[in-house]
Amino acid sequence: MQRFKGELKAQERSQNDSAKAKLHNLVARQRTERQAFKQKQAERQKQEAVTRQSRFRTGYKGLWDRLRGKHKPIRQENEHHYQHSLKRDRTEKNQLIAKQLAHRQMLRHHAIAIRQPVHDQRREINRDITGLKAMRNKDFPALRDAFIQASRGLER
Repeated sequence: MQRFKGELKAQERSQNDSAKAKLHNLVARQRTERQAFKQKQAERQKQEAVTRQSRFRTGYKGLWDRLRGKHKPIRQENEHHYQHSLKRDRTEKNQLIAKQLAHRQMLRHHAIAIRQPVHDQRREINRDITGLKAMRNKDFPALRDAFIQASRGLER
C-alpha cells in the first residue's frame, strides 16, 4: 500500500513538473509576443506621427496657412486621428491580454484535469490505510485478512 502511495507521489511530481514547464514555456512565449507587439505599435505610432506632421506645409506656405486659418482644422484632424489611434492600440493590447489569459487558464484547467485521477487515487489509498489501521487497532482478523487480500489484488 505504501509502495503504491509512493508511486502515486512520483507520478504526481512528474505531472507537476511537466505542467510547470509548460506554463513556463507559455509565459516566455507570451512575453516575447507582447514585446514584439509593443515594438510594432511603437513603430506604427512613429509612422502615423510622421504622416500627421506631413499634413502641415512648411516655410512661407505654412506661415500663410496659419494666417489664413487652414492650420487649425488640420491640427484638429491630427488630434482626432491621434486619439483614434490611441483607442485602437489600447483595444488591440486588451485583446492580446485577454487571449493570453485565456490560454493560461486553459493550460491550468488541463493540468488540473490531468492531476485529478491521481488525487482521487491518493484519497482512496489514504482512506484504505486509515481503514486498515482501524482494523488493526480493533481485533477483527477476518475483516483485516479480507481487506489485505483485496488490497493485494489491486496492486497487481
